[in-house]
Amino acid sequence: MAVPGNHQFSTLTIGGGELSPDHACGLTGSGAAYCWGDNGYGELGDGTRVGQILGPGGWPTDTAPVAVVGGPRFTTISAGGSRTCGIAVGGDAYCWGLNPGLGTDDTTSEFIPVPTPVVGGLKYSTVSLGVAHTCALALSGAAYCWGPNYDGELGMGDLSIRFQRAPVPVAGQLSFVAVSMGERFGCGLTDAGEVYCWGRNAEGQLGNGDASGPEQCPIETCSPRPVRVATSIRFSAISAGGDHVCGLAQDGIAYCWGRNTSGELGNARATSGPCGLLPQLPPPAAQIERPYCAAPVKVARQR
Repeated sequence: MAVPGNHQFSTLTIGGGELSPDHACGLTGSGAAYCWGDNGYGELGDGTRVGQILGPGGWPTDTAPVAVVGGPRFTTISAGGSRTCGIAVGGDAYCWGLNPGLGTDDTTSEFIPVPTPVVGGLKYSTVSLGVAHTCALALSGAAYCWGPNYDGELGMGDLSIRFQRAPVPVAGQLSFVAVSMGERFGCGLTDAGEVYCWGRNAEGQLGNGDASGPEQCPIETCSPRPVRVATSIRFSAISAGGDHVCGLAQDGIAYCWGRNTSGELGNARATSGPCGLLPQLPPPAAQIERPYCAAPVKVARQR
């Protein structure tokens, strides 16, 4: 089914999460942004928190693209949990939707339904949203993050700060060419093709070879600073999902790591090598197998 409106999109992004309603956005070739889906938090950026219909759960929903207001022309856009951010022509970052956590100087509004500048004065090349946190890549190649930091997902090297309204640099003085955020973690790709990840690691999503560390956050294992993914493989692209990551190696082969409960790593849920089974959760949680891989594994059925 085609998205209504006869728009020609050059970029698409989908947001949402386990406890967040879903929405999607697209950029036209001229940099105009359009969004559709749930709008209960203003994540569509049309200046409202209403929709054409009430969707599942009673969420205001637009079933066709609506124009993001405010005038910025964007080079990239990313949708997350109840929020959206974009990088405008010139490198300024804008965010809208559920606040706080948008990186703006508005500390009182619960919802901001229009694109609002991210504070700090930095210029960015790209941005990626997790369920609740955001990281953007400065023109220098340094990564900056903002939002909640309960599992070290800001990568700032400090677990004592639980929330950061303004962008803070990711620790380690690393330079990245791309960043991609998962639910409560994130990863960056260097020019040399190495991948570093930070944040939650309870299911091996940091790819450092061990789901039991390297540090202990209040609830689960984590790393508040980037750790290198345990592999000699060099990657050309990465993409993080809820609790797993996939990367495209420079030879065109795909590898994945992290949670594998639903077969999302593409390795037939194998549990050998860097893979294993996590202990089942205590009742009343569903008693299901919890396979994971703590380092990259090759996706099956490739050359």
